[in-house]
Amino acid sequence: MSYRFLTFVAYIFSFLVLAAAGGLPTSNSSGSSTTGSSGGGTSAIVNPLNALELKNGLNLVQSLVYGKKYKKAEKRLISLEAKFPQNADIQNYLGFVSRKMDQLGKSDAYYKKALQINPMHKGALEYQGELFLQYKNVEKAKANLKLLERICGVNCEEYKELKKAIESFK
Repeated sequence: MSYRFLTFVAYIFSFLVLAAAGGLPTSNSSGSSTTGSSGGGTSAIVNPLNALELKNGLNLVQSLVYGKKYKKAEKRLISLEAKFPQNADIQNYLGFVSRKMDQLGKSDAYYKKALQINPMHKGALEYQGELFLQYKNVEKAKANLKLLERICGVNCEEYKELKKAIESFK
């Protein structure tokens, strides 16, 4: 079989897998992607190849973050941001890696952008709350905790993590 045919079959298979998993959005509303742990919403991407590129890019970023390779993660995120500028998950991860590299002003700006794109982004609300604690602003962190409670209840991971951070801050 030719390389082109195999590539075409792989693209079709990827499309079908994404469609079956709900990874292909039907609306253009929130601008963030669906990823497993970042707390994002639905994606504005309609091209399955772009959706796959974004998903793979965010998976790579996640593995770099878990390995505490924040500079490499930031570099990859900046290239993803150039292609997907209105993606709340990318902005959230940029905020996270900036915060871990002690660039708090940049981190704050990225979290704000993520929440402008998707005001109910659970990951951005949690991490922004943790940033507020770094600024010693417990009240703002508690406000994010209340928002998380309204969005996902007291049993979601983002609520639990921020609540734990607030309690251990005192």
